[in-house]
Amino acid sequence: MASTTAQEKERKRKKRQAQAEKARAADTQTAAEGTAAPAADAAPSGGKKKAAAPSHSKAADVVMWFVVWVSLLAAVVGNYMMTHQGVVLYQRILFVVGCCVLSLVVFLFTYLGKRTVKFAKDSRNELRRVTWPTKQETVQTSVVVAIVVFIVSVGLWFFDIIISWLVSTFNAWLG
Repeated sequence: MASTTAQEKERKRKKRQAQAEKARAADTQTAAEGTAAPAADAAPSGGKKKAAAPSHSKAADVVMWFVVWVSLLAAVVGNYMMTHQGVVLYQRILFVVGCCVLSLVVFLFTYLGKRTVKFAKDSRNELRRVTWPTKQETVQTSVVVAIVVFIVSVGLWFFDIIISWLVSTFNAWLG
């Protein structure tokens, strides 16, 4: 009975090890593709996880990018044209800000915009997991950095004086 329990534990250990290797392989594959996916996304059955279908076509993406660039160009050209037509400053500002907001909103619906939003959310989640240093650790580290900077700057100043003296002595010797 004791050997059965040991065998069962060994079998479970090997199963966990195999799952960990699959997760590492999935992480390596996603890192090679340029996207980061947590190990929990690996399919538990060992099969490959299907990629999510894009929500719009490349043609729609091209149209959206066109709108983004035209809107930004309209902001620049419109501001220039309104300057020479004597339009009030606040109206020009509203026009430029409106064009930029339109560009930003349309950008967020492009594939790159969606990836940017996902990256920002993932970054925020990672920042929540960071163990931030205490105030005391921050002050101590800052003091150490300041002292090292001071010592290095004094050393560089000393070497500069020596080199300047050597150069002036050499120039005086040459005449």
